[in-house]
Amino acid sequence: MLMLRASPLSRVQEFDQSLEPSTFRVVDVSPERILSSIEVKGGLDRDRSKLFTAVAEAAANSRWANEAWLVFVDWESTEQSLDEDVVSLARSVEVGLLEVRLAADANVLQTVVHHVAPTRATLRIGELTRERVGVLQKAQELLKLWSQDETTFLDVDRPEQKARLLLQQALENLRRQKGFVASESLSDLLQPLRVTNDERSYVDSVLKAALRAAAIAADLEIETDLTAVLAEAANNALIKRTADDYRRDLLAFGNVLLTKV
Repeated sequence: MLMLRASPLSRVQEFDQSLEPSTFRVVDVSPERILSSIEVKGGLDRDRSKLFTAVAEAAANSRWANEAWLVFVDWESTEQSLDEDVVSLARSVEVGLLEVRLAADANVLQTVVHHVAPTRATLRIGELTRERVGVLQKAQELLKLWSQDETTFLDVDRPEQKARLLLQQALENLRRQKGFVASESLSDLLQPLRVTNDERSYVDSVLKAALRAAAIAADLEIETDLTAVLAEAANNALIKRTADDYRRDLLAFGNVLLTKV
């Protein structure tokens, strides 16, 4: 994943409007924007070998960015701390560690930062191979979008439409992953995640919590049948083909999402 965010220096006016970020440039070399490379992993299960490999991949795939993060979620909820050797490796190769887990009530997601990624002032473009030029092209798109006078990422009316757009973006991001839907349907790929017994599975809870997180981010009332609201949000808002694809993706989650949350 790519993420573009404002530099901490650009936030000095949050303390006092009389402060001018440009004035502090003479004593600060922070870039105006921070470009982040985020490696997302699931099911590492606190396994040292898997975590070491994931940290190494995050470091290798972030030469072109100002900072690198490994974001992971385990299939089984646990309060077990990370191995100190894993944190030490992440620190030495300048990779941040962020875990996504279910809150105690299993209704919302929470994040746990095990190590904050250090920010590099420059990009190491010289270490990037030509085969990875695609990430620079995507980064350039983000930078150009940010440079516009007014940029709105949820440029739709009403909370249910904003939540619908967030969900659409998430589904599109899944399809961007190399090989994720190359030869199989989304429904087939999600089959191993379906609930197989009467008990609520952890994966079931994670997906429902993610849906609630999107609703909260869009200021949508969460004490409702979210899936029905999000499915209906496609009506009169999307062209038929896009709406059909969106509903098909929702249906692909089967009883994981299309049940009352």
